[in-house]
Amino acid sequence: QGIMGSEYARLAGEDPEELRALLPATPRDRRLVFKLNHSNQVEVFGSAFRLRRARAYISYTAPLDSHFEPDNEVVITRRPDEGCLALFAAQGYGLEEIADDIAQADARIFAIYTQNRPACACLAYRNYSQVYEIGALHTLPGERRKGYARRVVLTALAWVTGSGYVPRYAVHE
Repeated sequence: QGIMGSEYARLAGEDPEELRALLPATPRDRRLVFKLNHSNQVEVFGSAFRLRRARAYISYTAPLDSHFEPDNEVVITRRPDEGCLALFAAQGYGLEEIADDIAQADARIFAIYTQNRPACACLAYRNYSQVYEIGALHTLPGERRKGYARRVVLTALAWVTGSGYVPRYAVHE
């Protein structure tokens, strides 16, 4: 299955025939960002598009019976403020790309604030089916080495698993 956003495609599936069936429906009149996570996806879409590697991530998926404790100081919201958007942008996410993930009704932002501004934030959104991606994690340079990223991610993991979903955490390679 493919989910087409306004400027990027998130693919779920590995079967080459199913992936090839998506090619006719894939827009060709604009720049696209493909999030490819299987060699079959690269092979099929690489045969039809000139692919250029932009970023790569390593992802971790927690077992279904995992338990995580949330941190009460982490703010959980559906609407990021300008500070959170700036943190996501500093991590290399374009506003339109992040806005599409945030627009999902069940996406959440997790942030720790210091002096009324987010010092660290991440995003959790439904990637596909019951899998929630936790990513876009960024901490202000002056706030690093204080454990904020760990607290934000653990709270996101607690929310995802507590909501009955499977968490997947992605980090830039």
